Amino acid sequence: MTAILKSLAREAPEFRRQNLAAREQMVVLLKADRIDRAAIEKLRAERIKALDDASRKVTDALAQAGEILTAEQRRELISLAEKRRSMMGMWR
Repeated sequence: MTAILKSLAREAPEFRRQNLAAREQMVVLLKADRIDRAAIEKLRAERIKALDDASRKVTDALAQAGEILTAEQRRELISLAEKRRSMMGMWR
């Protein structure tokens, strides 16, 4: 379980760095004298692919963790996550 979480945690800073760089690139594209629709679309498509790849990795990690935990452990973990999110006003 720890290895699964550490693997995701190692990739998170790079994903965040790429997202920030993409935002900066978009700002540059939008500030240009002429709008380059092809460049904007290319950047959008790249970020959607990166987001899809990250989503697949998280989903795979959740499935792996689910296979390691018992059904009762999964229910307890979900219950804790629901409580935490409701305290933060995020769970709806």
